[in-house]
Amino acid sequence: MCGITLMERAALCIIDELKPYLNGNKLTVICGSGNNGGDGWAVASILNEYPVCVIYTDEPKTKESMHFRIKYKGISLPASSEEALFEISESSLILDCIFGIGINRPAKGIYKKLFDLVNESDAFVVSADVPSGIPSDCSKTFPHINADLTVCITSRKLSSVVTPTDEAYGKTVVCDIGVDMEGFTPLAEYCNEKIFEYLPKRKSNSHKGTYGTLKTLCGSFHMPGAGILAITSALRSGVGLVKAFGKESLLGIYKNRLTEPVFKDFSTSGFVEEKASAALIGCGIGKEFENQLFDIFSSLSCPVIVDADGINFLSGNIDIFERISSPLVLTPHPAEMARLCGVTTEEVQENRFDLCKEMSEKLNCTIVLKGSKTIICTPNFNPIVNSTGNSGLAKGGSGDVLAGIIASFIAQGMLPHYAAALGVYLHGKAADSLKEHLSEFSFLPSDIPLEVGKIIADTLRNI
Repeated sequence: MCGITLMERAALCIIDELKPYLNGNKLTVICGSGNNGGDGWAVASILNEYPVCVIYTDEPKTKESMHFRIKYKGISLPASSEEALFEISESSLILDCIFGIGINRPAKGIYKKLFDLVNESDAFVVSADVPSGIPSDCSKTFPHINADLTVCITSRKLSSVVTPTDEAYGKTVVCDIGVDMEGFTPLAEYCNEKIFEYLPKRKSNSHKGTYGTLKTLCGSFHMPGAGILAITSALRSGVGLVKAFGKESLLGIYKNRLTEPVFKDFSTSGFVEEKASAALIGCGIGKEFENQLFDIFSSLSCPVIVDADGINFLSGNIDIFERISSPLVLTPHPAEMARLCGVTTEEVQENRFDLCKEMSEKLNCTIVLKGSKTIICTPNFNPIVNSTGNSGLAKGGSGDVLAGIIASFIAQGMLPHYAAALGVYLHGKAADSLKEHLSEFSFLPSDIPLEVGKIIADTLRNI
């Protein structure tokens, strides 16, 4: 299809989103020299009957952009002029078409000055495809425009769904301009309710063994709640049997709080040799099993979900990954991820997606990098970015609940990648539901397992 036609279609989509904000307001369009700028020239040429002013950084460099530059008959000002800078500072509606998807380094000079002026203005800002200055395919942050609305052409960009770059997009809408997407593989999948397709099926003719056995090495005398939350979550998520290992001081607490698990006195050989379809290690164990974990990780053959102190152990003994033969799922928060990667927490947060993908491949495991827009990466699978959850999950114990849910689904036979994605989605969706009647301030991690059960029930009713 002709590039000019596609550019015109993109412009018409952008105009559809702009119209509610025009209402007699003057539109200031800021154009770069590439095709993103061409979208701006196309919008301006179609809106000739509206009060429009185009500010341009350079003359167009593509034939499509030049086509619409010639068609536009209104006011245009070079970005370096005082009139252009005044126009931006006084504008009430700005269309940002400076940079598109190709940027991979910080903008400087006049571009940085334009970004600052736009961000300091009181204008409602609409960006075409991506907010200028934001790379489209990673979560690195450079100087950029903060949009109130972004019209993504053809598809969501990765940076619109991962933190911290997602905040620059404001509200995001996707515009279909008729590009053939056959054979196109997105950098990541955006997790939504379709993940319920992977929910394990239940059979009328079944028993507890049908739905897997999970063995846990979680909790300690000073942190028994971590194990209680993880075990309760696993059971609420459908696993047939939980075998809870611990020292006598912990098992006494468990027995006063839990009725469903089988309780096992811990020994290294006992834990390794106990039959199970998955193992969960790390929630709240502190350094209690430091001398045993090397042998445990080296000897297990079933899938292993590792959280919290289990991850900290692996981070301090990174060579052990060469000895581990069982499928691994790691569920780090940013600080644990930083220790695993040997970088700072700030570096993790600035480059969450790439670090998650790189480490999952390097360590040959599934990594669930927790936080806003949790990321799930597994070698040879398309990364998944979660869409659910809220700040109510920022409480001690939420991660233990998540680890238990994921472990339950893996014990029931799900592939770790999809078990992790389903677990993260359900965990966040339960938090979103609890927010409605308890608020983000007040719901507790211990409220989540039952809410997960309710969401599963609602889903099964609607299948």
